[in-house]
Parts: sequence; structure tokens; C-alpha cells
Amino acid sequence: MNAKGFTLLELLVVMGIVTILTTIGTLSFNKWTAKTKVESQVRTMFADLNEARSNAFYQKGTRSVVISSAQYKVYASSDVSVDPIQTTVLKYPVTTNPTALRIDFDQYGTCTFNSDSSTGDAEVCVQNSSSGAIFSCIVANKTRIQMGSLTSGTGCNFANITPQ
Repeated sequence: MNAKGFTLLELLVVMGIVTILTTIGTLSFNKWTAKTKVESQVRTMFADLNEARSNAFYQKGTRSVVISSAQYKVYASSDVSVDPIQTTVLKYPVTTNPTALRIDFDQYGTCTFNSDSSTGDAEVCVQNSSSGAIFSCIVANKTRIQMGSLTSGTGCNFANITPQ
């Protein structure tokens, strides 16, 4: 800086540095926002599944949850031909294993998947798993529901998920 003020070169250098830092900050913020939204969706779905399970247990009845790629619906009984008590539209589409997943919680809080008591577990994975989210999947078995992350491979199955 000379006695009269800043030179044009000094101002351009400072503006260039500010531009670079702003660009880096914006890219990091966008990645963080996507990661947070995926985690929020998985946590909400996890809470709703646990609430359906708890209601089935406390009310000594059956609750059903039907999960598709764009939404999930919670029913007050095993009859899914009636209107659901809750419908949640998903911001990020999900993949389920088995496909077209229906989870029935009985009066004891145990699960069956797609009305098949021989199926041991089911997985729900957010398709935007490249966001780096800590929780991007839900793993359900007959007696437990866990959140997890897709770690290896691209398929939504238990072998590729690390439960948290």
C-alpha cells in the first residue's frame, strides 16, 4: 500500500482470494446440506417405523407400513385397502429389498415382511447415497430396526450395509 491508498493490483488480488474462498465455501455448504437432508429423511422414516411398532405393541393390534420408492404409508391395521393414517412423501427416492416392501408389526412388536414369515430381514436405502451421509439406510429384522450406511457395493442388501 502506498501513501495514497490501494493499488488496482492489490484490490484485484484481494477480490480473487475472496472469490476463491466463497466458491469453496459454497461447494462445501451444498454437500453438507445434501448430506443433512438424506440423514433427516432416514431418521424420520426410522422414527415412524418405531412409532408404528410401538403402537402395535401398546394397542395389542397390527400396524402395517408400505414403502415404495417415492413414499411410505402407515396403516392402523393389516388392512392396506383402507386410507392410511399417515402418508409421507420422500424427497430422495429409496430402494427396498425385497422390492415393494410391506412391513407388518404384530401385537408383540415383531415384524413380517411382505406377509412372508420366512423372510429374515428387509433393507431400505436412499438412492442418493453418494452424499456421504452417516445414516443412509434402514435395516429391519423380525425384532429390531437399525439405521446404517451403505458401505460397499451398490446393491441395497445387508452385505453392503454397516448398521450403526
